[in-house]
Amino acid sequence: MANDSGITKEFLESALKQPIEKFQVKPGSNLGDGYTCEMHSVDVWTVGKDEPQSIVIKCYPTHASRQEILDAGGSFQIELEMYKTLFPELVKCQEDTGVESVIEVPAPPMIRGHFFSPDERK
Repeated sequence: MANDSGITKEFLESALKQPIEKFQVKPGSNLGDGYTCEMHSVDVWTVGKDEPQSIVIKCYPTHASRQEILDAGGSFQIELEMYKTLFPELVKCQEDTGVESVIEVPAPPMIRGHFFSPDERK
């Protein structure tokens, strides 16, 4: 099952590490919302579950000029590192110092993330 977004059943199963029965992709944002990346809202029905799991997938833009802008500033890589490294370290730092009430970072969990350099995209 493929769609205009390029999101496939195989990709979702790999990212979620669960067998997928079906999925539905919808736009995750509207033109003019101010996002530089492509946002997709995905309802995923995993095997054995009646209700879908709703996730948001943020993809690097397919438009070349948008890629150039993000590559020049490194913003996509910086955001990816925030989710992968900084947010978990902030929580760990609180835990390590014995904070009574750990404050979770108000951000959705990152399931999977990878950045391909311009050379790798060729």
